[in-house]
Amino acid sequence: MEFYGDRIKKIRQELGLSQSELAQKLGIHKQMVSDVERGKQKSFNPQIEKKLISFFSLNPHWLLEGRGEMFMKDVSSSENGSTQDTYETLSDEERVLLRYFRESPVHERLQILACIMQCLAQHKKS
Repeated sequence: MEFYGDRIKKIRQELGLSQSELAQKLGIHKQMVSDVERGKQKSFNPQIEKKLISFFSLNPHWLLEGRGEMFMKDVSSSENGSTQDTYETLSDEERVLLRYFRESPVHERLQILACIMQCLAQHKKS
């Protein structure tokens, strides 16, 4: 079983960064990266996680739960065809939500995603 710290190390190595370089990009101390990778600290705080996800286009599901691909997929196309084809299958409500989401600033998008992930985690527990 892969732990959170293992995934942080995998990200760092995939990007060819040292612990110091990753820490600098995130605005934290190298020791915090080391502590998380070794399991001494369970995880980064949510603000650092948001930076990590945004800065490196990480899949939040992979970072937090180890599910899916490490990096977000290119949204310009889908497995079944073009983005337009995928958009056509959305309900009116989903289109409105998607439009508002896309028009939101990045920091608000990250907050929205964090809330959705919390809700999904709570739903999964029940």
